[in-house]
Amino acid sequence: MSLDDSIKQLVVSDIEKRGVYLLDNYARFNHKIITALYNAGALKEEDLDKAIEGAVVCTARKDFARILNHGYWPDHVGSPECLSYAISHAFLSHDDVRRIKFDHGQNAGDFCRHYNSDKLIENLRGKFLNPSGCKEYM
Repeated sequence: MSLDDSIKQLVVSDIEKRGVYLLDNYARFNHKIITALYNAGALKEEDLDKAIEGAVVCTARKDFARILNHGYWPDHVGSPECLSYAISHAFLSHDDVRRIKFDHGQNAGDFCRHYNSDKLIENLRGKFLNPSGCKEYM
């Protein structure tokens, strides 16, 4: 394994374990090294997307636990967009999704259409690479 691969693996795993709420601070604090690795080609868009997806799924799982353990409605969790992404991309099982009680007469499909997450990873990547100048993802 090359040094580039080791550094990439370290950065990706570090980002994956954070929730989306910490990405902006993480990006600001580590902006110089992240952009240097990105500009040098040691960290590619696909690597960032994988890492950011991990953070999105981490957030969705925490929100799912809040739904089950505390009775939150899915549109009242910290990030309905992350939950929508996890549902749409099968990071939550069908059994898990069936356990969610949707309000406003919605079902899982309605919820995912309302909280469209198609560009979530792309928008978060843009914000991650340019933490001070990218539009909000939500």
